[in-house]
Amino acid sequence: MSFGCETAKDNQKDAIQAQQQANEKIAEVRSEARDQVVNAQAKAAVGVAEAQANYEKLREDFRHDINTKLVALDEKISKAEAKASKEAGEARANLTAKLAALRTRRAEFAANFEALKDTNVNTWDSAKLSELDKFADRAIE
Repeated sequence: MSFGCETAKDNQKDAIQAQQQANEKIAEVRSEARDQVVNAQAKAAVGVAEAQANYEKLREDFRHDINTKLVALDEKISKAEAKASKEAGEARANLTAKLAALRTRRAEFAANFEALKDTNVNTWDSAKLSELDKFADRAIE
């Protein structure tokens, strides 16, 4: 009988030891999983920061380009106004009408350009920026 009890005792000891080893392995796997999650979160944070920086650069580059075109448009309007003041008759009337239309479009352009301040990465593409850029290019020609 003693021999059978020793076997049961040994089996119990082996089972306890196996459970302890399993618990240690579970703890190790959980630790590794936590490390992987932390690393993935860190990489994601870096990616988000890079994307935000790229967006800010894109936005500022675009704003600078449009502002430069707006200044050029203002110069063109000033030159046309000077020319109109020297014209007479129908030529002056035509140029004055074109200038009035151009000033109206310029005001709309400036308002749309000002609205860019309120855009964010989620609304940037829908801000019709290409239309602003095309307008600026056409108006300066």
